[in-house]
Amino acid sequence: KAHVFEGGSPLTAWCAMDVLLSSHGSRLHSQSFWQWSSAVAAGTATAISVTHMSMVWHLCRDKEIRRCILRTLLMVPVFAIDACLCLQFDSDSRHHNALLTVITVLREVYESVVL
Repeated sequence: KAHVFEGGSPLTAWCAMDVLLSSHGSRLHSQSFWQWSSAVAAGTATAISVTHMSMVWHLCRDKEIRRCILRTLLMVPVFAIDACLCLQFDSDSRHHNALLTVITVLREVYESVVL
């Protein structure tokens, strides 16, 4: 059966990839694709954020403003890594659910401190 996707948004392309992977192989291939994609996206977001943090560290003279900017920029890797870990672990495992809950709570606490 052919799948037709209209529009050109990136989300449509990702959904098309998921349908193709799940229809031509096992669900495991589709899941591993999303796990791999989340790892690449988290790594890219972290690298960009670290680059910006380095620039702020070297260019911003006011220490108080620099500290606030760095705290805010650090939210990107924290959120990206948390989302990536949530996709990496099997949600059926009781141990992994507890670990993911702790990681998510730490992320939420950090978010409340920054904001």
